[in-house]
Amino acid sequence: MPKKSKKAARNAPDQTPDRERLRQLVHVYFTAPRAKEGTRDGDAHMEAAWVVEATARNDPETCWRLIKIACDEPLPDEDLSYLSAGLFEDLMEAHGEQFIDRVEVFTRQHATMRFLVATVWKGGMTHTIWDRILSLRQRLGIVPL
Repeated sequence: MPKKSKKAARNAPDQTPDRERLRQLVHVYFTAPRAKEGTRDGDAHMEAAWVVEATARNDPETCWRLIKIACDEPLPDEDLSYLSAGLFEDLMEAHGEQFIDRVEVFTRQHATMRFLVATVWKGGMTHTIWDRILSLRQRLGIVPL
């Protein structure tokens, strides 16, 4: 049986057993913010927010998987903007060099990722990473929102 290259493995669809757990985490992260603090749903959102937001700095591979999973969910633009200005921006600030190639490929393949690229701000990204985001926007005709 032939071995898969690391690049192919990085770009392969996510078929791991914990995909459903991550999908549920995305769901709680995005739907529960509308829940009242101190309620079960509100508490679930706070816990999910801590877990999700920590991944950008401490577990970038899981963070990338969460972003890709979120792109496959039927989320409203408001939630996607929250994802762009939060998790995606944080990942690119902390680990942009590691993920920018994957971002470029996934953006070409996925309309929701194009929305994230259109709405992300520079924040603390390096000039090199930000220039690649700007170049990606230009190449794909993505208009910043």
